[in-house]
Amino acid sequence: MKIVITGASGRTSRKIIDNLLARGVPARDLILISRSPERDEVAAYGAMGATLRYGDFTDLASLPQAFAGGERMYFMPLNHPPDAVDESAVKRAVVDLAKQAGITYCVYQSMIGAGIAESCDDDFQTENALRESGMDWTILRTGIFAESLGREAKRYIREGKIATDTPDVKRNYITRDDIAAAGAAALLGQGQSGKSDHILGSAITLRERAAELSKIGGKPVEIVKA
Repeated sequence: MKIVITGASGRTSRKIIDNLLARGVPARDLILISRSPERDEVAAYGAMGATLRYGDFTDLASLPQAFAGGERMYFMPLNHPPDAVDESAVKRAVVDLAKQAGITYCVYQSMIGAGIAESCDDDFQTENALRESGMDWTILRTGIFAESLGREAKRYIREGKIATDTPDVKRNYITRDDIAAAGAAALLGQGQSGKSDHILGSAITLRERAAELSKIGGKPVEIVKA
């Protein structure tokens, strides 16, 4: 079974690859797609026997060859696409090209707000494209990366404030490790097709975060109106 992983140079994709290897998937069964397959992080898997290929979602002509021979695919969304890119159209095209390449099962990493929040409209459209594609599919809707909390915390402590209009709305956070474990399990699992799973972690409000950061930083972190 050949498994395609897109965005293979990214941190979450690499964790999924490591999970698959730890579960006994031979490196030779992995097709790793990256805009920079020559990067050390990706090349290391090539040295283990994985197939490395160039593929760029904003260069759709590169994808048929990149996907060739794959049977299952982990579809990692675009990471900070250029403003000129119609992300929804690109991701719908990726779904079509994966089907044409012979991929029969796709796991898509979506967001919890898909179908609700306007900011997640491209994810929701991609989910619908998968449902209509004829491929088997699993959708993993994730929370916000918990790893982003540290960077934000430093800024909040430094500025002494959090600007928000929704201080009491709970936000759900999840680690890349948890996403990777769920992604690897979905790729290898039986009977997962046709399911939309929510990958949830700890939920906390910005008001609660401000209180905790005040303790950590030793100075007040206030909630102010955005």
